[in-house]
Amino acid sequence: MSVETTAFGTRLIGQAERTLSAILERLLEGTGVNQSQWVVLAALLTGPPVTGAEVVPVLASTVKVRPAEAQAVLDHLLLNGLVADVRPDRPVVVTERGSELFASVGRRTAEITGRLWSDLAPEDRSAAARVLDLTVRRGAAELAALG
Repeated sequence: MSVETTAFGTRLIGQAERTLSAILERLLEGTGVNQSQWVVLAALLTGPPVTGAEVVPVLASTVKVRPAEAQAVLDHLLLNGLVADVRPDRPVVVTERGSELFASVGRRTAEITGRLWSDLAPEDRSAAARVLDLTVRRGAAELAALG
């Protein structure tokens, strides 16, 4: 019995994204953090430092939402003690609690994604990375054009 492969395109990329999102949402159950909040926490911990004055536009761009939505996500993280006080002239700081949550869920995510693609040939992984990176960059330009 053969397995049919879905043709490359938005459907396939969407199915992969929804599958990975569903895995992440399950890992986040009970943490009080949703996927958008997780992405923001990850950006704050793994990206370049941003000041309180810069944080909302940077997060809006990262999560692909409007600034008001990015502010709401940041407010949730502040309210739940995952991000420390945000001051315009200082880098935003993730709390110890936020860092521990990120590390814990990150470990579990790495275990699962390792099972998903660790056996893929390096050249296949490189090709997938190039295609997805190009898709993200071109999609960001299209999103910006839409306003």
